[in-house]
Amino acid sequence: MLMKLILLLCIFLCGKATFSQTKQTVDSIENRYQECLDSGEFMTSCAVTFYYHMDSLLNRVYTKLQKGMDSLQKTALKKEETKWLAKRDMYFDKLELTLAKKTKEHGPAYDDQMQLFNDKALFVQNRVLELLKKFSKFKKQ
Repeated sequence: MLMKLILLLCIFLCGKATFSQTKQTVDSIENRYQECLDSGEFMTSCAVTFYYHMDSLLNRVYTKLQKGMDSLQKTALKKEETKWLAKRDMYFDKLELTLAKKTKEHGPAYDDQMQLFNDKALFVQNRVLELLKKFSKFKKQ
């Protein structure tokens, strides 16, 4: 129940926030994540929320970047994004398989789910930062 409440709050905050899609936004999300972890409570929920914030930001940055592009640029970005999504899916599958193997060998551990979502969030965060760099270069043109 608490996990659902946290996810709903995350979705609400992500939708309401007016991010400027800058590195500051990423830093802010990271800071909130670290504060949540530092509380020592519901740390898996902290990681899940961090992941959903990054995923939401990724979608917003991608959409904003795409809006200012001509059709050739949009096509190139779409092709790049398709490659990235395949890479993401392979990485996430690898994370899930590693977790399943570890759980089978040693039993479930509380921190494993937290680490899984942390790793997923960091992977998405790297893509957000890549797109932000593209966005800043694109805006300068």
